[in-house]
Amino acid sequence: RYTDNGQNESNTTYASFPSMLRLVRNGDRINGFYKNGSKWIKFHQAELPMGDCVEMGLAVFSTNPFGTATATFDKVNFMSGMNLSAPNTGPIADALSDVQRARVSPNPTSGAFTLDFEQPLELEATAILLNELGQPLRQLQLPAGAINHSFDASNLPRGLYFLEVRDEQGYREVLKVVRQ
Repeated sequence: RYTDNGQNESNTTYASFPSMLRLVRNGDRINGFYKNGSKWIKFHQAELPMGDCVEMGLAVFSTNPFGTATATFDKVNFMSGMNLSAPNTGPIADALSDVQRARVSPNPTSGAFTLDFEQPLELEATAILLNELGQPLRQLQLPAGAINHSFDASNLPRGLYFLEVRDEQGYREVLKVVRQ
């Protein structure tokens, strides 16, 4: 949609058995890439006038007007140089109200950092440190009742990392970690 609430426009592109899709925003330019083997291939570019606040989502549709389409979206990640927020009303806000809130400090870090929770973990959880491509680097079990845990990142190269914390009842948080 090139304007707020404007006409929905779409385009199809053939990709030879892509395994992943990546959209990269640079100002008002969106570049689309798909992964074929180990190589990212640019397949589309669009200029979209956008402000700082952008809503994003995933969709699937059939090219047959009377057909149905089914898709599975897996390992969906987003990255931003800005703080991300959700609306403060409605079902999203209700779902976030009882989320176990966590933070990383210091961030950026030059070595060690601490994962702190606002309240003790109710259940055992798993913390996974991921590189910027979403590949797991380290995994750690956090016991029920934990309120913090220290990580040593001194042997990691400088860059952006993600710390995913989750438990078996659906709690999941992903925190950015910047290694200087």
